[in-house]
Amino acid sequence: MDIAKDIVDKYTTEQIIDHLSSIMGGVLMNYRTSLKQNQPQAVWGSLGDIVQAREILREMDRRNKEREALKVK
Repeated sequence: MDIAKDIVDKYTTEQIIDHLSSIMGGVLMNYRTSLKQNQPQAVWGSLGDIVQAREILREMDRRNKEREALKVK
């Protein structure tokens, strides 16, 4: 099962951007908390979110390249 592919296939680009914005907002909050409280574990807690965002972006890029390839033909 490929969660990133499922997300890209089921949702609009706008919905995906909103989702990624929400994920990264949480990462930013954890980063700020980590700096303010000198607790680096808060950043490590965001690793799963960062990986998820990256995988979704990679899948969107793959999809866009496929679409461009179809246009050229």
